[in-house]
Amino acid sequence: MSIVRRPNPSKTLTFRVKWNGKVVAVVSKCSLFNDSTTAGAYRRENDRSARTFEPVTLGKGAIQDARFWAWIAGGVEEAQKRRRELAIEAINVHGVVTVRYTVFQCWVSEYQQLPDLDAAGKAVVIEHLRLECEGWERDSTVQEPDET
Repeated sequence: MSIVRRPNPSKTLTFRVKWNGKVVAVVSKCSLFNDSTTAGAYRRENDRSARTFEPVTLGKGAIQDARFWAWIAGGVEEAQKRRRELAIEAINVHGVVTVRYTVFQCWVSEYQQLPDLDAAGKAVVIEHLRLECEGWERDSTVQEPDET
């Protein structure tokens, strides 16, 4: 039996954010996709109304598309009017997509371009983006590559 030695995934993964099939941002931090269903709530198949989806947070990255930046910079009220579907892909050290999620009806609830700067501190300058959504789905056609 051989043991496959993988690079530490927390040091090698990056995440691409896609809008209309085009990469609009690359980040190195992405929150987990979490949801919950209200106990006892009636739910038909594929009905998301009884489910609650936590915001998706992205950080430590760069926005690469002027239209995506305009959507973010338009403010919370404007973003709520123009909800978008996004894809978030995890990319391994070899540049291969290992997992892809589609996030439905996204809107920006918080954006921090730069944190408070403190010359005496050791803080890393990051961007932070929190996306509210009405659901997400993992793309079952994307499988983690076999590294054996």
